[in-house]
Amino acid sequence: MTPVLLTERLLLRPFEHEDAQALAVLLDHADVATGVCATPVPFTPLHAAARILMMRAAEGRGDLAWAVEDGSGELVGLVTLERRDGQALQLGVAVARPRWGQGIATEALEAALDWVSRARPGATLCSEVFADTGRVHSLLARLGFRQIGGSRRFSLARQRSDAVQLWQRLAA
Repeated sequence: MTPVLLTERLLLRPFEHEDAQALAVLLDHADVATGVCATPVPFTPLHAAARILMMRAAEGRGDLAWAVEDGSGELVGLVTLERRDGQALQLGVAVARPRWGQGIATEALEAALDWVSRARPGATLCSEVFADTGRVHSLLARLGFRQIGGSRRFSLARQRSDAVQLWQRLAA
């Protein structure tokens, strides 16, 4: 079960079915969707409802997905941790386009990483990031990740394969 996390400005909580409309608004922006491999544009409330069902079902195998709310209760982002080969956890983040540059991704990821360091010490964390998303690269570097390689990934929003960089760090 996805734990509830609280930061100075944010609440990270499990997704609920009622979040479908807000998640659709968040991910139905080309600038946001092109940073997430499995997000088509347009991203409708039906897509969002299906994504929420899949995220909740994946909790049974150890995957986690947090809805990120601001102090007013508005859904402003999401953070995911998906189990990969062995003990590796793949970290993902998306923030609503109007909220970029406000430190939301940093604050939400710091909370998630702090939780991982306590709940799964020694876990390997990784993140695949499109090569053209420099702000995310800078964020990962500030959070202690290091680039370890690259490959190509198909993006539904981009409708093509593009270069991705693989980043990794160990949980404290």
